[in-house]
Amino acid sequence: MARPSTSNPAQIASDEINAEIERAVASLAAELGPAPGAATVSDAKRLQLWTQQDPTVDYDSLVQQLQTQGLPPELLDPESEQALAIVKAHPEMAQLYQAPVAPDVAATLAVLAEYPFRLSLLQPYEDDPAQLVKEANRLDAAWQRQQARSAQTGGARDG
Repeated sequence: MARPSTSNPAQIASDEINAEIERAVASLAAELGPAPGAATVSDAKRLQLWTQQDPTVDYDSLVQQLQTQGLPPELLDPESEQALAIVKAHPEMAQLYQAPVAPDVAATLAVLAEYPFRLSLLQPYEDDPAQLVKEANRLDAAWQRQQARSAQTGGARDG
């Protein structure tokens, strides 16, 4: 935790206590899980959202554009019909797509644009990077298994 800029000992103590309370509440909430009766998303629905693509995104073109110039304003305005689905769902992401970025960042942003619901599915884990990676890996492994089953059955189901 960053030290508060104030030199008031009472304020410093209060800030530290409040931060400790927030950590304890977050930890307890994580242990208890969702409240009874709270809407939850089934694993099948989570997998469907994980694999749902934005049909307007061409991954390779997007990576190239993100590395060289960033995206034009009409793709980054959440109110625009042309806007990327990721920007419509998460307007705060628009700024990341505005200017040129490094190749690894461009690839990550392109995946998020191509599969816009992934960010929403992983947001509950944003304060716990290890859990976030674990959930992403779990969903990706389930998707890979689904793809393998589909290939074995002759592609009867689109996944």
